[in-house]
Amino acid sequence: MLQICESTALIQSLSLEGQSLSFQHLPYLVELVVHTQTIAELNCSRNGLDARCMQLLAPVLGKNTTIKRLHLSRNRFGDEG
Repeated sequence: MLQICESTALIQSLSLEGQSLSFQHLPYLVELVVHTQTIAELNCSRNGLDARCMQLLAPVLGKNTTIKRLHLSRNRFGDEG
C-alpha cells in the first residue's frame, strides 16, 4: 500500500463513490488519506460504510488539513457514526 501512496502523492480529487467499500477496506483508505496530503476532495458516498468504519476514518479526517470537500452521503453510519 505504501507504494500506491507514493505513486499517488499528487492526487487532488479521489472518487470512490459506489465502490462497495467495507470495514476490511478502511485500513487502505486510512493509509491513503494519511500519506497523500494533496487530496482536496474525497468522495466515499454510496458505499455502505457503517459506524465502525467511521470510528477508524474520523480521527484521520480530523487531522487532515487538505481535504476541503468530503462526500459521505448514502452510507450506513446511523447515530453512532
